[in-house]
Formats: sequence, structure tokens, C-alpha cells
Amino acid sequence: MCVLIIHARAEVSSKNPYRDLASYLQKSVIEHSVPDIESALQSLAKSQSTLKSFDGMSHELYQRSHGNSMKGSSGRVERTAGRMGCCADSLFGCELLDLVDELTTDEKEGKTDVNDRTNENDDDCTLDINDRKVVLNMKLEEPIPMRLVVLLEENYTGGSGMNHGGVDGITIDSKGANARKRYLIILRDDFENDLDKTLDCLDTAPQFFDLDVGLVSGEVASCNKLMWQAAQRVLEACADHIEIPNKTEKVNDDEREDSESEVDAEESDEVKEVSNPPVYHFVGRSIAGGVCSLAAAIADGSIPSPPKEKRRKGSKSSSRSKSRSRRNNSKRESSEESEKVQEKQIHGFAAGRASAVSLGTPPSISANIKAAFVTSVICGDDLICRSTKKSLDRLRKRVTKHVQGGALTKQMGWMTDTLSLTVSGLKSHAHGSEGEEARLSIPGRVYIVRPRRIGGGVSSMHEIGQGRDALRASVLWQLNDVLLSRSLWKHHTLETYISSIDKVQLRTMDDDEENDYYYE
Repeated sequence: MCVLIIHARAEVSSKNPYRDLASYLQKSVIEHSVPDIESALQSLAKSQSTLKSFDGMSHELYQRSHGNSMKGSSGRVERTAGRMGCCADSLFGCELLDLVDELTTDEKEGKTDVNDRTNENDDDCTLDINDRKVVLNMKLEEPIPMRLVVLLEENYTGGSGMNHGGVDGITIDSKGANARKRYLIILRDDFENDLDKTLDCLDTAPQFFDLDVGLVSGEVASCNKLMWQAAQRVLEACADHIEIPNKTEKVNDDEREDSESEVDAEESDEVKEVSNPPVYHFVGRSIAGGVCSLAAAIADGSIPSPPKEKRRKGSKSSSRSKSRSRRNNSKRESSEESEKVQEKQIHGFAAGRASAVSLGTPPSISANIKAAFVTSVICGDDLICRSTKKSLDRLRKRVTKHVQGGALTKQMGWMTDTLSLTVSGLKSHAHGSEGEEARLSIPGRVYIVRPRRIGGGVSSMHEIGQGRDALRASVLWQLNDVLLSRSLWKHHTLETYISSIDKVQLRTMDDDEENDYYYE
């Protein structure tokens, strides 16, 4: 198996998330000062905390009223198995993301053999399991700065694509007869701890493209352009390390007929060689989580590779002179790499064998792309999971309306804002698939983890699908709008994800369990 990891660090945001968010919004709401915007955000948070309270009270009431009763348990086994598999996949992803830190530290200390790690440096022996090896450890600078690491596992016997990981992945036999290679791709971007730069990447209009696969051929979809380009760059960077096949040369009909007998004679041997092709699994968090999901979609063939942009001629001679040297240097450095990449079939090279787990990922792909091979996890009030151009624009309008309102409007504004958010959430739920090609969403199967105040500080996990949870996601969890709370940035940290997932409640709690843990 090969694991690809992309990593980067940035300065941690300040302890006041409202101030950080106000500083970013002030760039586009220039007529108002940062303190005024910060005050508006704190006031608007009251309306959203009301909806959060409704969700918390309903969850507590359900737990206390049902207890250990098995009435109405239809689908309980499937739901529990799904949550258990998601927890296992997510914690494994967190382990790989932590490994990136260690590999980065080794690189800074000048250690060249990253596979020669002792148990003192790797307490969990991540690389010892199934003899994993680091085959690529590099830094990508454009279009998004990231750390890329690839691990190879030679004897993987689990599933692939939609069947990768889950409950079956916990109990697989590493020495089975059908062992094959697995490539795990994990990404960590330099902006994951920088709120301002992260929002800059998300506050852009979606890029539209045509689909040409299966039943959706001819339909239009969209995605975050920057992450789409970064996903292609990731696949190109590791093309020579994860067994991406070369493009098949085209031949004319006469040549095909002449060589048909020879091909048939060699066909059986070729089938044997590719009977157990490699598996590709991507892992990422924050912006890198969106990149890894799009990379898996490109590898699967669900979405096309981004088109190569044509260079525009600068209108000013100074711009041309300043960029000429950079272009020349870039051409020299990338010429050989480009020639090699052109020989590779990037798009669809791992159809049915690509999967991804993304933590704290932003909405990166339109809702009409059903990437069932991707598992996405949201923790609590995570701001990044709710940030798109549209949601940030709606927040700007709410802030502007509040700042420009009178004293009475500001005092009673939380009531009208609560009603407005509720109606907006109901409309979003009622519209369903209408206009989904232009609405960016979190890719794949989406789970939300919410810390709760009862049950010993456990967390509840819900899959965002159809029915009740879909309605709660739109109205109470407010996944389509920026959820204002003091935890909006804290819940985005890797430490919070690990802690919350580790406390997920997989069984019904007793009625008499009480504690003083409160969800902030």
C-alpha cells in the first residue's frame, strides 16, 4: 500500500474567532470598522445559538425518553455499522495526518531515510503496520502550498472504492491470498491554521464544467476552481510513484485487425498481471480535504481533469519583464516533468479503486456529483465546512443590516434573524435537487459529529442523508450558512476532531447518566 500525505503548517489564529472573522469580512464591508463587525457577529450569534439549543434539547429528550428501549429499531444495525466504520476511517486518517508532522520534523533535522524510524519516534508504529514505506515526501507550492507524502503498503487485502475501509477494514487479514498494493493519499495544506488565507481560497465563484461519464453525461457540474487545479497537481506530482498507467496509443482499424490474433494470444497473460490492481486512498483535512476528495474523483473518473489555462499576454511591459525570468525558470524546471505527465492517463486511472476520507473539508463540489467513495466528517460548529461564496455573501448582508440598524433593531434583531435563518433552511431543504449543479456541497457521504452535554461527555454522530437528518442539517445544524459561535474555529482543529470522534456514542446511554459537560 502507498500512502500519499500532503502537509503544511501556519500560524494559529487568535483566541477571538469573531475578531478574526471580522477582520476578513472588513475587506469587503469596508464602510464598517472591525470592532463594529465583531460586535455584529457576536449579536447575530444569539439567533443561531437559539437553533443550536433546540437541537440539543431534542437530542437530550430523545435519549432520556427512549433509554435502552429497542422499539422502532429499524435500520439501527446499518446506522451503527456506518458510524463505527466512519469512526475507524477517520481516526486512521488522523493517525496519518499526525505522521506528517513527524516526517516534516525528520526532514528539518536532516534525516534522509524516513523509513528508518524507531518506536521512540513513532509511538503508534504507523509505518510498522503491514510494512508501510514512504515512497514520496515533498512540498508543493502551487496552486496551494501543501506537504505531499506517499506511503506504500504491499500486502493489502481489503476493499476498494466504495467498499474501502469501514467495519470490514477493521478486521481484514493482512496476509490473505488476494493481497495487493494500496496507496493512501493524505494532504495537509499550509493554510489549515490560518483563517484569513483559508477563507480567501473558498470565497470564490464555482467553476462549471461538463460531465461525460455514464448516465450524467452531458450534464453540468461545478467545483472550487483552486482546489480542482490543486487536485490535478497532486496526481501529476505522484504520477511516477503510484503506478499510474501510460496512455494507450491509438491504432487504426486495419492495424487492429492485423494484430487482433496476437492480442488474443497474449490477453490471458495480461489479465493475470492486472487481476489485483492497486488501491488508492486519499486523506486530508481543511482545504487539503477538499483537494483529496477532488483528486479521488478525478482518479475515479467521476469528474474530468481541469483544462489547462492559456497564458495571457500582459498589457504592461513592466509586468512582462518581471514575469519573464520566472516563466523561463519554471519552464526549465517543469519541462521534463510535463513530458512525463503527458504520457500518463491521469483521468480515470483508478476507476472503482479510489476512495477518500476528508476531515473538516469545505464545500468543494456541486451536489449533483454523488461521490459515494468519499467520506467527509464535520465537527460541531466548524466554520470551514460551511464556507462558500454564497454563504459568506449572506453573512455580509446580515452583518451590514445589523450594523446599519437602529438601537431597537439591534436589540430585537436576533429574533428576526432566527426566523430568517429558519425560513432559509426550510427553503433549502424544500428545493432539494433544484439548482444543485451550481451549489457547492461537501462531497460524498457526510457525517457530522456533535459534542453533547449528557452521557459522560460523549458525541453524537449523524449521517447527512435524507429525511429527518437532512432537515436538521438545513435548519438546526445550519450547514448552508456560517454558524456563528465561539467554537467556529476551535472545532476546526485536528485535536478537536480526534477528541470528538473518539467520544462518538455508538450505543444507547442509560437514562440515569448525567454530567456537567456542556456543548459550547
